[in-house]
Amino acid sequence: MPAPQLSSENSSIKVELLQILARLRQHHEFLLKVRSEDASSELHVSLFARQEFRLDFQPSTLELLDRLGPAVALEVHPDVPAPRPRSSAN
Repeated sequence: MPAPQLSSENSSIKVELLQILARLRQHHEFLLKVRSEDASSELHVSLFARQEFRLDFQPSTLELLDRLGPAVALEVHPDVPAPRPRSSAN
């Protein structure tokens, strides 16, 4: 997403990831060259979640990732409520 936003506002995480894969596929030749030169690439995804969720990927999506070659790093940040200040009894 161009800027942080709730995925439920416009699209799902899976839709966004599939769009990113489509963009990476346009650069398949470059990614192959990177791998052939013993370099590496990484698709880094940061998720900020308010609740538990599950991502399921079809084998075809995983096969595409394998062909494109980037490592995938999923970074999940749970929304942890800030502790409430203790009220002092006077």
